[in-house]
Amino acid sequence: MDKSKKKTDSRVIKTRRCIEETFLKLLTEVPFEKLTTTRLIKECMISKGTFYAHYLDNDLAEQLIDRELKFFENLLFQRFQNER
Repeated sequence: MDKSKKKTDSRVIKTRRCIEETFLKLLTEVPFEKLTTTRLIKECMISKGTFYAHYLDNDLAEQLIDRELKFFENLLFQRFQNER
């Protein structure tokens, strides 16, 4: 499957959403330093292979942070564009 189809496949989207939501939920329960991939995949009911097909080690946290920063940056840009 080519990369463009892989990013829009509904199964891929659902899996990534589950991983991200579960990761954020678990962060409310345990400190980041104590959160393990094993716990995350058990909560998501996926295999390690599935997890690593989507993310590398700390890639999950970095991707979430980058996405939120870009979102915030866009909000600021729009806000200040409207003031001109």
